[in-house]
Amino acid sequence: MCQGTLCVFSDEPRDLTPDQLRILDVLAKQVVELLELQHRTTQLDRAYAELKESNAKLASFAGRVSHDLRIPLTTILGYVELVEDDPPDPIRRLCRKVPGKDRSQWPPHACDA
Repeated sequence: MCQGTLCVFSDEPRDLTPDQLRILDVLAKQVVELLELQHRTTQLDRAYAELKESNAKLASFAGRVSHDLRIPLTTILGYVELVEDDPPDPIRRLCRKVPGKDRSQWPPHACDA
């Protein structure tokens, strides 16, 4: 694959020796490697920028979800704790209607009183 040309200038026209041709060939291959490396670096920089943007969006989304769920879950937890501490009368009546059931698996204080 040809990616360009390597131009070597001289003040006088002359033929190149086999060693000079070999050195120019090595130099040309190094230039090609450098150009390919720069191209890959540019691609990686673009991919890295896209990943950073994606991670920022994900972090923002996770923060919103966490914030949006925190208040309702805290409220539900508060109600559960209230019911555990002082169950309402319908629950007490239900507990009395279930004779002989093993209440050790029930929430603490669910059927006290």
